[in-house]
Amino acid sequence: MLNWGADLTRLFEMRAARLGGQVMGAAGAESLGWVLQEDEACRGDRAKRLEWVTTLLPPDGTLLFPGGLLSHFLFEETRYCFIYGQFLAAAILGCALVERLLAARLYGSGDDAMERARIATLLDQAKERSWLTESELQALDRARRLRNALAHFRAPGHEDGIEWRAADSGASPYDVLEGDAREVVAAAVTLLIRSAV
Repeated sequence: MLNWGADLTRLFEMRAARLGGQVMGAAGAESLGWVLQEDEACRGDRAKRLEWVTTLLPPDGTLLFPGGLLSHFLFEETRYCFIYGQFLAAAILGCALVERLLAARLYGSGDDAMERARIATLLDQAKERSWLTESELQALDRARRLRNALAHFRAPGHEDGIEWRAADSGASPYDVLEGDAREVVAAAVTLLIRSAV
């Protein structure tokens, strides 16, 4: 068993010395110990999620980001949050990416009114212009509804609530959230790839 005060301080000092950084005290070493322990416990699941995300991307890994640098940041943070198991953040950021990509494409086509439109309006406009397949639109609308149930209060027992859905499916709430995030990430990446052509 680790002696948090001594063993981790020594470990941190070795890492800090190798990196040329300042050495923290025992509290910093204890924090580092927690991070290392957490990293070890979750590494396998993260690797599986990274592998799944990679299957969604183009084989050469090239992506264009309509909507500017913030679109790129939203993609990276969505991906990172999903891989690291921050499923609420991944779902909410993934939908922010969807909104930004759709608004950028509509705005770029001359529709200035779409600059600040709601996601439902953006999806309606994409449908009207036949920019997406019916299955892509359904996936994006499902992502929107999943995000709304996560971001906006639902009364206890509401069928969109995480507790209800977990009880109804027999899965843990965490597994339901992972499934939600997986759907949102897949829809957002599909739109990103589609928007770049």
